[in-house]
Amino acid sequence: MLMGFTIRSLLLLSAAVLAGPVAAEEVRVSHCFPGDTVAAINDRVEPQSPTDRPRHSFWPHQGTKEWVEYHLDGPRKVSATEVYWLDDTPGGDCPLPESWRLFHRRGDRWLPVENTCPFGVEKGVFNRVTFRPVETAALRIEVQSRPGFGSGIIEWDIRDDPRLVRAREFRRRLGDLRNIRFEPRRTVLGDLMLRTEGLSLQGQRYLARLADFQRQRKRLLESMEAGEAVDDATVAKHLEGLRGLLSEQVGQLGRIAFFMRHPLARPNAANCYLWQSVPERWGCRIAVCDPATPGTPPQVIFSDPEGCIFDMNLSRDAQTLFFSFRRREEPCWQIYEIGVDGQGLKRVSRDPQYHEVSAIELPDGDLLFVSTRRGGFTVCQPGPSSNLHVMRRDGGDVRCVSQNTLSDFSPQMLPDGRVLFTRWEYVDRDLTYRQSLWTQSPDGRRYQLFFGNTIRAVGTFWQARPVPGQGNLVVATFAPHHGWPHGAIGLIQNQLGLEAPRDQGFAWITEEFPIIEDRSYRWSYRDPFPVNDYQFLVAYGGGEGGVGRFAVYLLDLCDNKVPVHADPEMGCYGPLSLRPQGAIPMVASGERREPSAQDTTAWGSVLLADVYRGLPGIERGRVKQIQLMEQMRKMADLSHRAYDQSPVMSYGTYYAKRCWGCVPVEADGSAHFLVPALREVYFQVLDAEGRELQRMTSAVQLMPGETLSCIGCHEPRNTAPPARSAASPIASHRPPRRPTPPVWGNGGIVDFVKVVQPVLDTYCVECHSGPDPDAGYDLSGDKTRIFNMAYDNLLGRSRSYRQHDMAAGQMLPEEAARGKPLVHFFWLLRTPTAVNRPLWTGSHASRLLEYIETDHCGRMIPLADRRRIYLWIDANVPYYGTYEHSRPHSPGYRDLCTDVETGQESPWYAKRLLGVYGRRCHSCHGGFPHPNDHGNIWDGRYAWVNFTHPEHSALLVAHLAKAAGGRGLGTEEGGQGRPLFQDPGDPDYATMLEAIREGRRKMLATPRVDMRAAARWTAGGE
Repeated sequence: MLMGFTIRSLLLLSAAVLAGPVAAEEVRVSHCFPGDTVAAINDRVEPQSPTDRPRHSFWPHQGTKEWVEYHLDGPRKVSATEVYWLDDTPGGDCPLPESWRLFHRRGDRWLPVENTCPFGVEKGVFNRVTFRPVETAALRIEVQSRPGFGSGIIEWDIRDDPRLVRAREFRRRLGDLRNIRFEPRRTVLGDLMLRTEGLSLQGQRYLARLADFQRQRKRLLESMEAGEAVDDATVAKHLEGLRGLLSEQVGQLGRIAFFMRHPLARPNAANCYLWQSVPERWGCRIAVCDPATPGTPPQVIFSDPEGCIFDMNLSRDAQTLFFSFRRREEPCWQIYEIGVDGQGLKRVSRDPQYHEVSAIELPDGDLLFVSTRRGGFTVCQPGPSSNLHVMRRDGGDVRCVSQNTLSDFSPQMLPDGRVLFTRWEYVDRDLTYRQSLWTQSPDGRRYQLFFGNTIRAVGTFWQARPVPGQGNLVVATFAPHHGWPHGAIGLIQNQLGLEAPRDQGFAWITEEFPIIEDRSYRWSYRDPFPVNDYQFLVAYGGGEGGVGRFAVYLLDLCDNKVPVHADPEMGCYGPLSLRPQGAIPMVASGERREPSAQDTTAWGSVLLADVYRGLPGIERGRVKQIQLMEQMRKMADLSHRAYDQSPVMSYGTYYAKRCWGCVPVEADGSAHFLVPALREVYFQVLDAEGRELQRMTSAVQLMPGETLSCIGCHEPRNTAPPARSAASPIASHRPPRRPTPPVWGNGGIVDFVKVVQPVLDTYCVECHSGPDPDAGYDLSGDKTRIFNMAYDNLLGRSRSYRQHDMAAGQMLPEEAARGKPLVHFFWLLRTPTAVNRPLWTGSHASRLLEYIETDHCGRMIPLADRRRIYLWIDANVPYYGTYEHSRPHSPGYRDLCTDVETGQESPWYAKRLLGVYGRRCHSCHGGFPHPNDHGNIWDGRYAWVNFTHPEHSALLVAHLAKAAGGRGLGTEEGGQGRPLFQDPGDPDYATMLEAIREGRRKMLATPRVDMRAAARWTAGGE
């Protein structure tokens, strides 16, 4: 017992014992990061935190075995040592090590010590190890860093001074005392929760008890700081009282169920978790336990040594578990059910070729679940897309209730009968930060954003569940988009807006991982289940210094957590409280309508009250039409990227797009119109010329016969309609208008070759084509490496790409300084998260209008033809109108420089063309980038090679003498001096020309899809 010790006396004791390093002692290491110092290891400065400086680290060595040697001033008898490990996570890359061993030197050999306790890797404390005494002049630690991470040491102490050991133990207990949290972190969201709905009576009593302990702690610490003697027993009693309170809460949980398995493989992204989730080892169990009897082992109600479980949910009466399971030999997850008593195991899914997970029970007894059975693939990641489906409990009558072209996951029921789920989608928007929460009725109607479409602090809001008795408050996992779908646990509500900032719309409960964004943390938090409105069951991996397994914990609103159950072999996931849940009302389903024989398209309708609501800066009368655009489901998997896509579709959008046409907007800003159902559709607001003023950057979802009403365009969805006089919107007095399809046909599919190129052929190519086009712009339809001359010249040759601020949305100052781009577009990998501002994007932001809206070509281009160009720009510049392809082994499935058979760069290109280019051109122009070299694919270089007319290739004619039919550019700065080639007889010129001609022959032998103008290509057959 440390009777009579005070904080002051402890500090004096530490200062006396820690008198600085002994001069004759020496520390040696296998490696030290230049920004750190070896001297920190034995400087005898007591660490205050695991991120302290000075320190030593092995960075950037990652996942390696390293060593540290402590050479004494002479032989000494030692039997214990203490190590304080570096841990700079989550901001750094040096967590606690995976393991370590201790050796002593005998002669010229290093022998392991016989330790009498484990080699600890605990965070923020001295890890003490005792061993059988040895007499030695040197000790050696061998450290195994975690895979992909570094490690380091802040302090290594080999002394065994009892006073120092006792002082450190007391400080450790004092740290425990300080680390208890007695009240929720103060946030606007937390205050709103307590003020409006009000915490439950049980929650209030729990916080009141914590407040009592907080007052006791304050008195205890004040006494210590004042120099009064406080013995160890008083501190221990206080700590035990706190632990008793928390343990008491665990004992009151009642029975819980959870499943056990080994970790799943790291996915590319959260949406890929569904199909990339292969376990590190096979074997799984479902168990039920009662924490009130901790000595009683859990009852295992299901076990399979050759299987694995993905997730699990509970029926509303708490009698049945629905879980997603697969065996080693099976390709996909399938849905099963089993009674909580272990009886009635049966398989519900009927089709083993599709992944089916996350089943929840609907009020009518059917199951809603996530399935890949609709078909299609995600766009910027490999693997199948997933949608919400509904089926009977016997697995029959399966129907899709989601039109998402990417991924839906982790559905749950809200108390009002809506389905809450995570939806990954983007409409000409940022790829990474669009895993937000949405709601809809179980039949697919009433589809709406719940929260978080423009939030960047969290990549993915998922595993959301409603908090009992707290209205629209939900608890969720805050995870990144890429990597492990684990992270922090937090609360979300939309009362202050659907995009309310951190601590207002969403707030952390667990503060261990305060920065999520798109950072991946493996051993963090997941699977929150609200026991009540102040306690949550979670799966926790122990932090970045964890033991490599998840365990079940009880987490409270203050961020205190208590272990509930851990398994020594497997991780524990998906804890569920086995208490019946309240009844949920049935939401009336709409009539299930099928298209008629006369009209194969199913329709819904939209009534828009006032388009100007939410369009700042757009004066009334300027909006004339609303254009309906569809993002078409991708029907080819991703591999061999170009411009981050495969199949590559454009410089901008990753989608094939279809225009369903336009509908008029009435004088008061209202509109009433039909929308194709069962498709991912978004709207664009157009002026009288057909130019986009604003675009919707999320999709609408309509079921057949459904009517959707909107107050305005981009208006806050929790606002009420404006108070009017007796008049109602003009459009409401008319039947819904069917969109007028575009006059150019092609099924509305926006295909550059079929929609835009004919306009350029008619008005532009007379001057802008051939070996020396006006201003160097070739606007012909001649084929280039990935696209065609007109496309690569308009977007690449003109250097039209401009990067915007990813959070705020406006163009970056350095990009704006380059002037207005010829064609404004967003490349989705670097597209802002924020909502577009009117007139900031598309045709109105493009300099091309200065040419096509004047008599630049000697005559005015008719409006009908100009509208084709406007539509193409405002669709985010698609080139291909289909995902079909003929070169599956090449970058983007389209590359003409890749051999069709081998998937390698063709010899004519890699050896002959680039061979000459490397000798005669590279020193001035640099190399040809790979089509997925994101830093170097925007300068129009691919327009230098013309596959249709090889002799017109700028690579050849730009530096060919004018007398020989070239452009005559010299090789000196500004194109001055002597041209590179005097005539086509130059051997290098001839070699490159013949190489391109061979590329042309290979192109004709395997035509690319943009060459098949006679065929009616569609987006993957839809």
